[in-house]
Amino acid sequence: MKTYCSHHSKLPFESHWTTFIKKEEYEHLFREYILHPTTFKKALLQSKFYQFVQEQRLVAYMSKSIHYTAVNFDKKARLFSERNQVWLDQPMEEGGTPKDLLSSDEESNGLSLESHLSSQNLYKAWMALTSKQQDVLSLSFVYGYTDGEIGHIFEQSQQSISRIKNRAFVQLRRYYDE
Repeated sequence: MKTYCSHHSKLPFESHWTTFIKKEEYEHLFREYILHPTTFKKALLQSKFYQFVQEQRLVAYMSKSIHYTAVNFDKKARLFSERNQVWLDQPMEEGGTPKDLLSSDEESNGLSLESHLSSQNLYKAWMALTSKQQDVLSLSFVYGYTDGEIGHIFEQSQQSISRIKNRAFVQLRRYYDE
């Protein structure tokens, strides 16, 4: 068997072949073919080798798929945790915690920048915006969502959300400059 392998060292599937031959069952088939060659034994050996190579390819494919799926899942999980960090129990500079600042006001829907506005003129300009423009700006600047994510929430395209934001900015500038 070693003599045969040394004479045929340039096989196209050499790495698969060496792994294939290491299995006792296949080594026995190979020996039987070398010692008593018949077309049936050759076909059987080729069939077993072909099946072995296909299994090796399937295992390699599945292994790579699992690896890349795990990497992508990890990336998405880290991105989500970076965007949605919650530090409600961390002390603030003023002595309270962010949990103390959360409003339980029933009128507030939690999606508003309204509570963050300090200028009276800016507040008036904010109130002149449509509710959708207010929601889009709040999701973008309070919660840090991208235009694509906001578009998914409102079932609109990213470009549509970008236009809504730009129109809101133009309207705020125009109202604020008056």
